[in-house]
Amino acid sequence: MLMKDKRYKGCWNPQCRNYKKHYKFKSDNVYCPKCGSELVYICSRCGRMMEDKGRRHRICDHCIERKAANAENRKEAVATLLSAIAAVGNLAAEKISAKKSKDE
Repeated sequence: MLMKDKRYKGCWNPQCRNYKKHYKFKSDNVYCPKCGSELVYICSRCGRMMEDKGRRHRICDHCIERKAANAENRKEAVATLLSAIAAVGNLAAEKISAKKSKDE
């Protein structure tokens, strides 16, 4: 069973209307319908030109790296937030225990 090719192509001619409007074409198309120049594979997220690496390769390397960097930044932010929450919880627990020991 053949998998449907979901990659996009785009016109890379700077004078073409399809290039300026960032139109995306199916991978079956070979030539731009407006200017007649050859279509190239583009990233489905950012629209950058990319090389043909197969049917499953729809996102450029730049977007993949950016996604990994964003995931790492989110992990660091969550870790910082959790450590701050733990510090506040420890302070509250110390105050409660100090107050109990004072009352006794």
